[in-house]
Amino acid sequence: MNKRKLTQDPIVIMFTNNKGGCGKTSECLELAYLLGEKYKVLAIDMDPQCNFSLYSDVDLEDSKNIKNVLDVDFEDISECIQSAGNYDVIAGNRALVNASKLYPDSDEEYILQELVSELDYDFVLLDSAPAQSLLSIIEYTGSDYVIGVTECDDGSLLGIKNIKEDIRTITRRRNPKLKYLGVILNKYENTNINRLAADQLEEMSEEIGCSPFKTRIRKSSKSSEAKLMRQSVSQYDRRNNIALDNATLLKEILKRIKEDGRM
Repeated sequence: MNKRKLTQDPIVIMFTNNKGGCGKTSECLELAYLLGEKYKVLAIDMDPQCNFSLYSDVDLEDSKNIKNVLDVDFEDISECIQSAGNYDVIAGNRALVNASKLYPDSDEEYILQELVSELDYDFVLLDSAPAQSLLSIIEYTGSDYVIGVTECDDGSLLGIKNIKEDIRTITRRRNPKLKYLGVILNKYENTNINRLAADQLEEMSEEIGCSPFKTRIRKSSKSSEAKLMRQSVSQYDRRNNIALDNATLLKEILKRIKEDGRM
């Protein structure tokens, strides 16, 4: 069944935080699965850790992957695409931890931007590497929107602030259409420190350059269980808090994209 609904170029969304461990990959996974129920979705694993590919249960050993896509003489991106059920995946590659050495040509920064317009998808989701690198520049340059993912700690919140400066640099030099769509507060618990962090994030709206999403993703042990099963929580247990919260969050995300005129 062809789920393609949008008639324009794919909407490209980058999930990021300069700090690791905040649930960036988990959120990209949940939203790829949920979006894939109605739209044609491709997820690209840009993180050399390759966790998105692992949890999507796609081949990391023998299939062509994102490294092939980034190679200058590579022509057919369709050879790199694998099905993960609701959505498709271009798997990651651990060798990209040395991306700056592999791709010293500055024109490489535009390769994703050039390729995406040729893809027959409604949405392309990018699971980014946590550290600032050539890979993150490639992603920023090829994206329409950035979604920050944070948990309730100072390191994650600082990473969210840094995204604003990254976007400012990219919009000036490479991609003027790039926008900060919102921030997801992940692994939320109903405790004083978590409520304080949520209030702090709201107060930071102007400083970080966007409003956080109202929906908070609650913490649950089902996340670890689902990953062991190589599934999103939304696939593993639709009644779990993480699945319910992400279904609500997706409505918020789509509303902001529609308000921006892209749907």
